[in-house]
Amino acid sequence: FGQEMDALHALQRMPVCPQRTALLLEARCGAALQNPEAANVPDIRELLQPGDSPQLREAVARSDWSEAHRLAREARQALVPFRCQHALHLASHLQAAAADQIAGKDVIWLHGRAGAGKSSFVHYICGSRLERSESGAWLVAQCTPGLAGVGGAGSLGRQAHCWSAARLKENLYVLDTPGTAGHGDPEEEVAQAASLVKLLHSAKSVRIVSLVEYSTTGNALHVMHHVLDLAAKVRDISNTCRDVCFVFTKLQDSKEHHARLEEMLTSRLAAAKDEDWDTDTIKVLERICQQSKKNPVIADFTRSPESLMDELLALPALDHPEEYFPLHVPPDSQ
Repeated sequence: FGQEMDALHALQRMPVCPQRTALLLEARCGAALQNPEAANVPDIRELLQPGDSPQLREAVARSDWSEAHRLAREARQALVPFRCQHALHLASHLQAAAADQIAGKDVIWLHGRAGAGKSSFVHYICGSRLERSESGAWLVAQCTPGLAGVGGAGSLGRQAHCWSAARLKENLYVLDTPGTAGHGDPEEEVAQAASLVKLLHSAKSVRIVSLVEYSTTGNALHVMHHVLDLAAKVRDISNTCRDVCFVFTKLQDSKEHHARLEEMLTSRLAAAKDEDWDTDTIKVLERICQQSKKNPVIADFTRSPESLMDELLALPALDHPEEYFPLHVPPDSQ
């Protein structure tokens, strides 16, 4: 809501033009969605233009702010495909909580899709006590001091919306990542990419931990997105992937589940070779398959994290992070 209000104040100073009107309409509908009681319907109606759709007018008339905001956003994107000021504000917001903590420090960077369990993983290795709810989600029963802001400050069913760093030991921090869902606004994707690069480049060294959600390994599209996302964010991934630790989440530590995991990933690798994927992505898949065999690294939140911590601390650290992490913006946002 604060970002929406900042946008409104900035737009008031913009010269009158169709773009300004479209931006103002989207911002006011967004503010109304966040705080319906404060919505000024007459002001919003004045911003409607002759070319606006009847559906948008109807949504404003009945105060359906969710639908109005969606339609206003579509109308704005036709005139203003990219809001530079919004991207700058968002990039600053994303990195604000972690920037001072990890500058000049050794960092463990958590990579993974939205919902893979990154925030739960941070709480787990940092000593918070987790309990499983009736729905199966992990909740923080007792939070380690300093981790209240990780993963939505309590309920780990929610996604992280900014970078957050947690101290593991002196000069060593773990960096929690907003989930990569692959369908964000272009401003959000650019802001996330830019803030990631700025944070990692400020670190002394970086270890890479990539969380692979067991339930997605049977889905070729999810596996492909995970591998391509990592390959895009890490330079020379064919060689660098040897230093990546792939941790499997939401996987039971049993021979049956280990065999099923290995079977699914081997199938994904064979399909990738048949479809002539590029060398980098096949190398990453081969590395994931190697780590899934015999003794895969599993985030089992019911056990002590000490052995997993030893695995993470034994990872090779990438010095000079600026050489390994290029700015990557998804093609649609480019």
